[in-house]
Amino acid sequence: MAQVDELTFSKAFLSLLSNQPIKYGEDYVQDPKSLGSKPGLVILSPMPNPKRRKADTATASDSKQATITIKSLRAPKFNVTVSASYTDTIFTLKTKVSAEAKISCTVKLINKGKVVPDTKTVSEIVDGEGKAALMAMVSAVEEGAAESTSAAEKAATPEPMQDVKTEADSLDIGEDVWTAIEATLVDKLSEAKGKRVLKRLRDVWYKDL
Repeated sequence: MAQVDELTFSKAFLSLLSNQPIKYGEDYVQDPKSLGSKPGLVILSPMPNPKRRKADTATASDSKQATITIKSLRAPKFNVTVSASYTDTIFTLKTKVSAEAKISCTVKLINKGKVVPDTKTVSEIVDGEGKAALMAMVSAVEEGAAESTSAAEKAATPEPMQDVKTEADSLDIGEDVWTAIEATLVDKLSEAKGKRVLKRLRDVWYKDL
């Protein structure tokens, strides 16, 4: 085997290295001096990788359950306790209350003296332990339905004829009163015209009775 001198070996080795791709480490930072003076060039430091958020964070509130006690202020009386998700709306909660209390009328939920809107969620009314105590108010329409029906039936019932006759008798005018009216008309008008006016007055009066 022919011997190769040191110079020839070095040239061959460097030629081989120049054909290989250059790889830099993750912590490599290029020397700004090697870039030359280029206007507007800014060297930024390496940015850290963003931390990944846990996948179950968004659904944590969905799995949390609240215990809510509802007591009615007026009839129908009920006192029920229901479970609801933190993301449930008040409208959904009222549906559960109606089913638990077995009522079909409209219910308004009251928290700290104020009516809770249907669009609010359970998470907005519970305390730190996931509990809440609400009052329920049944709609006035449902409560007064029976009274309204009774009033309508009473209004539809005709009054006895005896009462009507009694009222007519109390409005009847005696002949002495008509005589006084006739005298006034004749005095203010003429005899013929006064009698005609009196006759019309009597006809209209007794016709309305």
